[in-house]
Amino acid sequence: MGSTKKLTLGFVKKEFEKEGYTLLSTEYKGTHEKLEVLCPKKHFIEFCYSSFQQNQRCAICARNKKKTIKEVRREFEKEGYTLLSTGYKNNHQKLKVWCSKKHLIETTYHYFQQNHRCKECADENKKKTIKEVRREFEKRRYTLQSKKYKSCNTKLKVLCPRKHSIKITYSNFQQGRGCKKCARENKEKLFFENTKKEFKKRGYVLLSTEYKSSKQKLKALCSKKHLIEIRYSNFQQGQRCRKCADENKKKTIKEVRREFEKRRYTLQSKKYKSNKQKLEVHCPKKHSIKITYGSFQRGQGCGKCYRENNKGSNNPRWNGGTSFEPYPVEFTKSLKKEIKKRDDYKCQNPDCFKKSKRLCVHHIDYIKENCNSTNLITVCISCNSRANTDREMWKLKYQNIIKEKYIIITNSF
Repeated sequence: MGSTKKLTLGFVKKEFEKEGYTLLSTEYKGTHEKLEVLCPKKHFIEFCYSSFQQNQRCAICARNKKKTIKEVRREFEKEGYTLLSTGYKNNHQKLKVWCSKKHLIETTYHYFQQNHRCKECADENKKKTIKEVRREFEKRRYTLQSKKYKSCNTKLKVLCPRKHSIKITYSNFQQGRGCKKCARENKEKLFFENTKKEFKKRGYVLLSTEYKSSKQKLKALCSKKHLIEIRYSNFQQGQRCRKCADENKKKTIKEVRREFEKRRYTLQSKKYKSNKQKLEVHCPKKHSIKITYGSFQRGQGCGKCYRENNKGSNNPRWNGGTSFEPYPVEFTKSLKKEIKKRDDYKCQNPDCFKKSKRLCVHHIDYIKENCNSTNLITVCISCNSRANTDREMWKLKYQNIIKEKYIIITNSF
């Protein structure tokens, strides 16, 4: 097998451009990674390159390709059906149709495409006698009580092998369904036996005599004869007897102190019970903090030191302090109102998470001095903060939205 070469961003960009699509993403990781793209009609979409190779295109454009009543009528006539309805809106609208045997039915074009046909014709072709149906039930040791049989969708009275009285349609019986009570009893027995075996494998003795679900608490004895209550779902995930775990894993105060000293922290507490107990500690900069040993093991430390180390130019998102620069005189309240009114007082980001209702006016090119109406857009506070990462992508996206809006406005005038 030859090694496959990873495609470059330039190559993928050219492939999109051949079809009139514009690639907005600045990184390409693989064929199954989602990319941000503009279609020829400037719809913003997200899909992976592998889907594009399989001839998938803009879903919004595809939705706009509506069929005419003539095309729909032809599709029905191919199957010998006659369309009686005179209007067609979409493939979920109910249409009146005559089948080949002149049965009047109501169906949608969507169902017809999925091979749903006349139910009356299907019943006529497949209808069985009461004797044939009784034989089918007897094959699985069921006793048919009903004396009449109309169709496979009528409910019949039946006795199961364990003499439970049930109602079931013949079509459901053919699909393998049967007595629900028997199924429940069999499942409970099977699960209980399997559960008992799993506990035994780990050296545990199951004391509970019933098993209903994986969320039910079961009584068991561990290998050291500690009585515990545990859910089977937790047992499967590796949880065991807490008393045994505490006996085996509990650290001494000296061991805990050594772990703190490795990161130049000083332990002030003199007693240690468990890794969830809050301990008094001094950080390398002598800040007094309270922290659990469990949190410390996961990499947490002094919050004051973290805030000091991530202030200003030390922060990875630092942009030279541009957020502290004042806005120009032109950026007035009346200008902001005009922009919000133009954008119908709605966030213009189509991928908005809708977390906040508060709106603000965003500078698309991130230059505060540029207060041209084509450089301003209404977004919510959540989307405004999101625009601080991957600025080039957001700039292109919002510029295309404004271009579309202004094209529509100029055309309407």
